[in-house]
Amino acid sequence: MPALGRSAQAAVGEIAVYVGGERLVLEVPPVVVNDRTFVPMRAILEALGASVEWEPSTQTVTANRRGLVLVLAIGSGTALVDGSCVPLDAPARMV
Repeated sequence: MPALGRSAQAAVGEIAVYVGGERLVLEVPPVVVNDRTFVPMRAILEALGASVEWEPSTQTVTANRRGLVLVLAIGSGTALVDGSCVPLDAPARMV
């Protein structure tokens, strides 16, 4: 999956998220928890052209972009990218 874009401090306490040089307007703002920035993945993945599905019973998101599949479960410290385990700096969370 390509880089998810860059984020920068837009104003004191505000985190801006960009995809392809365009700033995203997010319904849920990014938050910083224990020096890690958490962003709303659905908005970013959809901005990248991925289809996104949410499975509430397992709290798992699956994104597919041109055959590349990302699977991420809330609370997990790893993501699956095309079947390969990728460690995360912090477990996925819902805000």
